[in-house]
Amino acid sequence: MVGIVSTDPAYLMNSKAGSSQTHPAIALKGRVPCKVVGVVNKGDLLVTSNIPGYAKAALESEITTGAVIGKAIQDKSGLAPGIVEVFVSIM
Repeated sequence: MVGIVSTDPAYLMNSKAGSSQTHPAIALKGRVPCKVVGVVNKGDLLVTSNIPGYAKAALESEITTGAVIGKAIQDKSGLAPGIVEVFVSIM
């Protein structure tokens, strides 16, 4: 996995490749909002969840090269889907 779909990119590469439906902007680095499920604590590493388009806090066994999307810089309580700010960097 690499990056998070961005709702407000600072820089858009290949902007003429297609629409946001066919070629969504992907944040590869920086602070971006991320849709998450479950409890997320500041500092948690995030990986993809079983719900398409959502991340979750990684279990120890899920922290592998290429699986981590980013690091949460906000907390989220409860199991319902929500949004937290995430630091994204190729890890």
